Amino acid sequence: MENKIKRLLIGFFALMLVCTFLSRAAAAAVVAKVRVASVKSGNLTYEIAGTGIVKADAAKYMELAAGYKIGTVSVREGQEVKRGDLLFAYDVKQLKEIEKEKENALKKLRLQYQAIGVTDVSTDNSSEKDAALLAVENAKEDIDAAKRALSDVKKTVKENKEKAYKEAADALEETKASGKTAVKMSKRAVQDLEEELSKMLLPEEEAGDVINVYKKAAAEGIDSSISSALQVVFQYYYGEGYAEHCQKAEQAKKDLQRAREDLAGIEQKWQNVNLEDYRMYDPDTSVRNAYYEQTAAKKAELKGANRAVEDAKEAYEKLTGKDEKLTEALNNLRTALINKTADADVLEAAVYRMLTEDKKADASVLEAVRTKISRAEEDEKAVEEEWEKKQKTAREKAEVILKDLEAIKAGSYDYSKEEQAFKKNLQEAERTLKAAELQQNSTEEKGREAREGEEKKEASENIDRSVLMIDIDKAAQELKQLQNIINGKGKIHAPADGAVTTNNLEPGLLLTGQEKLVITTGGYGLTMSADAEDMKHFAAGDTVTVKTGDGENTVTSQIENIELTGQDNKVNFTAILPEGNYQAGESLAFTLSKDSSDYRNCIPIQALRQDSQGTYILLVKEKESVLGTIQEAFRMNVTVLSMDFKMAAVEASLTEKDQIITTGNRSFKEGDRVRVYEVE
Repeated sequence: MENKIKRLLIGFFALMLVCTFLSRAAAAAVVAKVRVASVKSGNLTYEIAGTGIVKADAAKYMELAAGYKIGTVSVREGQEVKRGDLLFAYDVKQLKEIEKEKENALKKLRLQYQAIGVTDVSTDNSSEKDAALLAVENAKEDIDAAKRALSDVKKTVKENKEKAYKEAADALEETKASGKTAVKMSKRAVQDLEEELSKMLLPEEEAGDVINVYKKAAAEGIDSSISSALQVVFQYYYGEGYAEHCQKAEQAKKDLQRAREDLAGIEQKWQNVNLEDYRMYDPDTSVRNAYYEQTAAKKAELKGANRAVEDAKEAYEKLTGKDEKLTEALNNLRTALINKTADADVLEAAVYRMLTEDKKADASVLEAVRTKISRAEEDEKAVEEEWEKKQKTAREKAEVILKDLEAIKAGSYDYSKEEQAFKKNLQEAERTLKAAELQQNSTEEKGREAREGEEKKEASENIDRSVLMIDIDKAAQELKQLQNIINGKGKIHAPADGAVTTNNLEPGLLLTGQEKLVITTGGYGLTMSADAEDMKHFAAGDTVTVKTGDGENTVTSQIENIELTGQDNKVNFTAILPEGNYQAGESLAFTLSKDSSDYRNCIPIQALRQDSQGTYILLVKEKESVLGTIQEAFRMNVTVLSMDFKMAAVEASLTEKDQIITTGNRSFKEGDRVRVYEVE
């Protein structure tokens, strides 16, 4: 029986092995075999081949730089010129300005070249790895702590409750102290505002006291008391400046007295002088003039003396005017008090107004201070209520914890909630550990991707440097050409003998690129045509290779002129043929060839695919399955920058390790299994 079972098992496994081979063979039979290539950096080669027509009277198109300004023009249409004749001259002043712009642009390009790779961000993620490792270790420690807490619930709960009660009691005391300080500050704010209001009202209260002193002295009727009371009133009225006021008033009085004495002296002086009025009729002019001078001197002295008296009087009255009004008001009040007349209160109010008119606080300011006091009192009440509420909350929290401690001591405490919470903490810690381990794996994967990205970035920077160097060389060449023109004082001369057939130039004209100056040389030229899409890579001055009539020899020339695109989407262009045997109207084969600037990602043109979503390529990607490691077609969208007849320059995130599918032995699509059988 045992041998029979063994034979059955051996037969079963043999059958399984055969089925496996058969299934793999069947799968391999339907899997597309593909040819792959890798991305490369380099340039494209643009080529155009065709035939042109030979025409007589070849035209030489003078190169005109767009943006340059014409200074002078020395030829006109129809004029014959010799090689070396002056055709026109650029505006040298404007050329020098352009020279500065081109120099600055060249400096910027060189700085950009130097800056490539300078601001690299480090791909070293060791700190992230350390952080991920630390997170894993912390999660493990949390799991151990949660297990310990769950294994001895009663001890853990008691320790936590005692700690929580101490914290709650400390918080209650801190709340009391903070509340006391806050209430004290709010009360102080109210007191400060009340003191401010009292100071503002103090001058009015003092005025009332001063009037009462004067009323008491007036009632006594003693002159010395009245005099002292007057001094008190005036001292209050002028404040600290009263003594100075008295001195000024006394000085003004003396100045007025002196002015009057001076006037009296001058009047007496001229009364003693006999002017002898008859001299005004004296035939002697000198006698008459002496009389008039003496009369004028008299008038001037009297006028000056009178004016001095008036000024001194005005100054004195200005200083003592308020004194006289206040004295009059006080005397009226005194008389009314002695005679006990009914208008005593009115007269007292008048004195009060005079004393307080410059000292009384503004009503709006007083109202503002009273409003502040009211708000401060409201704030004081709100602060007291707020801190009473906080103390109540802190007190209740401490009391709840204290009850729990008493229940633990009495053995009546229910630990079920804590057990459930500790189990939940353990579950959270385990989830945290799992998340930390996932993050650790992700960090390691990011590190690998970062290193690959750095390799890709370094390759990209090398291409960028190459492209930028081409731009630098081009800019330097343009700058050198411009400097050569400037050194030649902007003058442009005829390159060959001929006649000027087209001339759009005018002095002061700013060239746009549409102007032409054409010289018919009398030789032969070749007129050619090509698709506008193909010609966009070529420009005037590019080399054109032409096969001569026998088809065996070739000559080279340069594109002279490229016309605008026609309605048939064709572009006509011309070249001057070198000396040789040509016939007008004959056809000659030509070839244009030009290399592009360097591109970072160049792939075989067969790899490009197109659908409704755009242009894409398919890459080979390995994945694990029940049959082991398999290869699948993986889609990547790309942007085509340019292409020639073999290669395409694309914008995409590619590395040299990527396997790009070019062709296959059967149709396939994204997601299909494939098998690489040839690498280009």
